[in-house]
Amino acid sequence: MNQDSPVQHQIYEDFRDQLMQLLQSVREGADRRQAAVTHPSHDRDRVASPATNLTVPTMTEGVANLQQMFRQQILTIPLEDIHPAHRIKVQSYQAEISKELRLVGLDCTFLTAARQAQTQGQRTQQVIDRLETLIRYCDGILHQLGQTVENPQERP
Repeated sequence: MNQDSPVQHQIYEDFRDQLMQLLQSVREGADRRQAAVTHPSHDRDRVASPATNLTVPTMTEGVANLQQMFRQQILTIPLEDIHPAHRIKVQSYQAEISKELRLVGLDCTFLTAARQAQTQGQRTQQVIDRLETLIRYCDGILHQLGQTVENPQERP
């Protein structure tokens, strides 16, 4: 077992938990949107204003919170505090997480601009895919830090 701090583990676990919560919210919004399109007679207002639109501000806020958490809590962990055997891989994961967070932010912007249900569905799926990727990166970091990952992300 390496000498990484329990605080490091907790920070990454908290970040992963936030990702999981946002992913769940996005999936629920996508499910509601799909139900509104599939069963328009159940709720005519949902067709005029798909559920995805209702979740976009929450989704965008969630992504902004994740970006802030990443910058303020994760990137401030000195790499010297990470066991030398794991430092390079953790740094690589951090670079990928930074990139994916920027891209998921752009996806939210594009989703906001999407007007057609098909485009909204595609953009929402892109956000879901990126969140799943971010969760896998967190799992990789936790593995590098010697942390057992609980509730591993289910593969679709």
